[in-house]
Amino acid sequence: MGAYDGAKVSVSPLAREGYRRRCHVPRSLFLATVLVAALWMVNCGNEGGQFTPGGGVVVSVEPATAAIISGGTQQFRVHVSGTENHSVTWSVNGVAGGDATVGTISATGLYTSPPGGPAQVVSIGAASKPDPSATDTASLTIVSITAAVTATNNPQVAMYSVTSSQEAKVTIEFGPSTSYGLRTWARNAPSGGQVDILVAGMRAFTTYHMRAIIELPGGLQVVDSDHTFTTGGLPAERLPQLTVTRPGTLTPASGVEQISLISPATTPSPVPAVVTDLEGNVIWYYETPNNLAPLPFKLLENGHMLFQVQKLLEVDLAGNAIRELTRETLNIRLANAGFNLTVNPFHHDILPLPNGHFIILT
Repeated sequence: MGAYDGAKVSVSPLAREGYRRRCHVPRSLFLATVLVAALWMVNCGNEGGQFTPGGGVVVSVEPATAAIISGGTQQFRVHVSGTENHSVTWSVNGVAGGDATVGTISATGLYTSPPGGPAQVVSIGAASKPDPSATDTASLTIVSITAAVTATNNPQVAMYSVTSSQEAKVTIEFGPSTSYGLRTWARNAPSGGQVDILVAGMRAFTTYHMRAIIELPGGLQVVDSDHTFTTGGLPAERLPQLTVTRPGTLTPASGVEQISLISPATTPSPVPAVVTDLEGNVIWYYETPNNLAPLPFKLLENGHMLFQVQKLLEVDLAGNAIRELTRETLNIRLANAGFNLTVNPFHHDILPLPNGHFIILT
């Protein structure tokens, strides 16, 4: 076929003939081919765009699923490939730009739900302007909620009430600014039903911001608008005088301090049960019956507090009594169960068990 011999390259007659047959193209045909290609590239564009040769237009909307509350907004993004013109036509339930019933969407993909509108699921569509047949859709769930923040018996505890149009888990985040930073535990809200969550752990005489985070069964979340609550508190003479000292450069573990106080016979007497943050600020307190010192009090898994104040007393964070067990009631139950045993005083500890029972010293 071909051989390299020093500075010479020899090509066989057959190869030369094949080379001529492959490479010889009439000049007129070559020019016509170039002209047709140029015309095709000019005419395939639309509204200043240009399709990718050999490929189609592809539209993709993000996020594919989302959820908001009635009256809220959601920003959608669109990715368009296969054309240099990335402009799209947005629609809601097939209506270009949407309307007052299903909500509206701007040219930049910002959807706005009708204020006070019903709970519904709408389809957000985007269609390529160069090729309207290239479309994509996203699903948006609109949740109708009502929420209110009210005061409780404890001026440092707020009640956050939420009614959701869908079954959900509700958590309240709160803090001294809209950065929040603190959260309550989660409670289940039935569809169309109300759930009440006590928000505790706030300093006295301080304005707090709080909002509900509502998690739907599929994992989507919606966020309530911001609410504010200004706490009250006890007068200074009712509070213990606390000083916090940290040895060396040690960093304390996170958490709170629970303090049981034996009050002196003074008027007014200090509050006997307080919870403080790690800076010594009182963030919760409870006025025990007859101002008795709790020996001790403990946080239960349901968020309530359990006190031993010559009886067992369970209260919620607002200070409402949930249930109690006196020595007299316990002795009657022991006798009815056939035990020849009489409990006199409750002593200095109590242990809640996972099954709801208690171990007490007596």
